[in-house]
Amino acid sequence: MITRADVINNTRQYVPPGMQDWMPTSDTRVFNPANPAHTFHSGYTTGRQYGVLPYVFGGFDSRTRFLVRINNGTCPGGWDRREPLPGGLPGRTTADWYRNPPSGLGYGARVPGNLAGIDCSGYVLRCWGFSSRRIGGVWYSTRNLPRLCVPVDRASLKPGDILNRAGRHVRIFNAHRGAQVNIFEARGGGYNRAYRAGDTRGRVINRDIAWDDNYMPYSPFPQLRLTQPANGLALTPRPKLEIKIWGSGELQIVHFEFDSRSILPQTSRTCPMYASYTPSYDLRPGNRYLLRIRVINRIAGQSFQDEASFEVCRL
Repeated sequence: MITRADVINNTRQYVPPGMQDWMPTSDTRVFNPANPAHTFHSGYTTGRQYGVLPYVFGGFDSRTRFLVRINNGTCPGGWDRREPLPGGLPGRTTADWYRNPPSGLGYGARVPGNLAGIDCSGYVLRCWGFSSRRIGGVWYSTRNLPRLCVPVDRASLKPGDILNRAGRHVRIFNAHRGAQVNIFEARGGGYNRAYRAGDTRGRVINRDIAWDDNYMPYSPFPQLRLTQPANGLALTPRPKLEIKIWGSGELQIVHFEFDSRSILPQTSRTCPMYASYTPSYDLRPGNRYLLRIRVINRIAGQSFQDEASFEVCRL
């Protein structure tokens, strides 16, 4: 089971200061000794310490697995720092190596096997608590991550939700910052030089960015909304209290409490689910009462738990 707080705690393990310092013992990966063009030159060079986790297209390293692989001599990803490159192009990214390998080199799927790091969708899945990106026989990427979620609107985004651009990139939402949003992401991109402190590409990063309508908001967590009484304002002494619950998988209410009393509510079998309760005593005019609910959404072997509190005022 994972909560929103768990997801954000996981995201922070991949960025400073959560990311442990490391020093590569290798900064090249030779794929064909007979052809120098078949050598990847990492932007993370030997003899230096780093406290970030490199981006690798197709990568799925956890923080612990990454450090083990680095200690075993695996070349860190990020970008190919070769210079000069034709036409003044920046260093090639690991996605370039994957999509356009040098002539005669079937690099492709060997990206994550030979370079240490993680990509954007791998980062999301790791932070959501998945130990594999193949779930139920399906290989997950930005193209199909929404299958694990329900769409939400911008105002309803909460920590641990995602902003997804299918086939391009995905980010983990953390907080609204006025007109901007604070996000965590494994960010691709390259430079034609070695990594410098403060570089924002080719690694996992936390930053504030402007809202981008190209990115669609989704959530794997159960969604909860009070539908009765309207606006939480009760007109009768014993109002029917009703909460609408929806999600992408199997929903289960694990706690329902009203006025500090645990209640077993009535629930519907429909989708979305409705949970309702009518107090067995009169609510006092002018008093405010708290309704709390905790729900699990089970999807693809993982349980996403969220909770909400709603205030009910007796008019």
